Amino acid sequence: MDKALAFTEDKIEEGESFFDVFKISEAYLNQGSNFFRYTSELNECLNIHNSRRTFLAISKYLRAVENRTVKPILCDTTFNNLVTGIDENNLTEVNEALLEKVKPVVTNYGSVEAIPHLALLLEADGIKFLSQSDMLNDKRNTTNAQHFKMIEKLG
Repeated sequence: MDKALAFTEDKIEEGESFFDVFKISEAYLNQGSNFFRYTSELNECLNIHNSRRTFLAISKYLRAVENRTVKPILCDTTFNNLVTGIDENNLTEVNEALLEKVKPVVTNYGSVEAIPHLALLLEADGIKFLSQSDMLNDKRNTTNAQHFKMIEKLG
């Protein structure tokens, strides 16, 4: 299923018209965040090994940071103009430059918020989301001593 969803996302990102109906569906629009719509976009700022599961798991924390931290700093008008520009693939040069400054803030703060709540494998070459299909029954990092030590090293 992960491969099928990754294929679909790749085709949407490439602009394949066959997937236009899915692209405007609630199921598709409610994933990701305001500034990160595709797994590949998040992977540019945060090495998640192009993992769609990691992207979806972290996305709600990214959205929370965008709305709680970034939006008040940018003000509603600027924030909404930025989101609209992304939605319509029509960013001004100034908004493109702003987005390049905002994305690292969102990924860094979002990661800090996500790590204690998700079963993530923190490795030197990136982050991987673990689930029961990876043979884990406990999704809380704070109960795994090795993961807890890795989290402490981040601070």
